Amino acid sequence: MANTDVISYDELKALQKKSSSLLVIDVRSKEEVDKGAIPGTINIPVDTVETELSLDPEAFQAKFGVRKPTT
Repeated sequence: MANTDVISYDELKALQKKSSSLLVIDVRSKEEVDKGAIPGTINIPVDTVETELSLDPEAFQAKFGVRKPTT
């Protein structure tokens, strides 16, 4: 499993304010997001991340309204 950092909501808001190019992908299910979305994020459920990130850049932007992240 990849090494991950945990940040607070306030830290996330500060990072979003500091960088307009920051992309946060919320990997919760649609049902979980319906209970409370995180502002400034896009939702790609964890079971579809691999498929969605394999879209070409134009299709990704059309579907999610943001530029496809690069590695």
